Amino acid sequence: PCLRLDGVDVEAGAAEEVAAGRADAGVEPARLSPMLVVLDSCVLTLYALFFAIVGLCLSGEAFVPPGLPTLQDAKEIAFTFDTCASHVVAWGVSAAASGALAEDWLSLPADEHASAPGGVARVVVAWLLSVPLFEFLRALAALSIGPIADDTWPTAAGISYPGGSVGTLAMMVWWRRWLLDATPR
Repeated sequence: PCLRLDGVDVEAGAAEEVAAGRADAGVEPARLSPMLVVLDSCVLTLYALFFAIVGLCLSGEAFVPPGLPTLQDAKEIAFTFDTCASHVVAWGVSAAASGALAEDWLSLPADEHASAPGGVARVVVAWLLSVPLFEFLRALAALSIGPIADDTWPTAAGISYPGGSVGTLAMMVWWRRWLLDATPR
């Protein structure tokens, strides 16, 4: 049997927990939207790989006559993909925690999106959570690969994003704003 407590349906055994201060007792967490998870992952992957390729072209290494691939080349490629994966995982975890990947995100009231920074609800919070997680995961990637050549550790030199993490925020705000405008409600 369910009870109604402060406008929320809760199980009979959870009513005491709610009364004792556990506001989330008996309330099911928001479900993740598989569509948003896949689309955000694809957008971040394309964004990261695009700027890795741009960085490679700007470094001049792309125009060196090809020789035999070296261990250094393999480590740089591995670090590029590890950084891209770190980006996607950090965003996914933080966006899930902030509710930016919730099934109901697209159907939030327009005023909730309008009052949020950039006109998209929950994205800035997800970004704030993702920055330290991304840096941590990228550091783990560098440690897992080890020194590339002459005891030089991999850096994000060829994997820099315009404006760093601020560029990522701008891109995600633009992407989600476009998604909101393109989705009929």
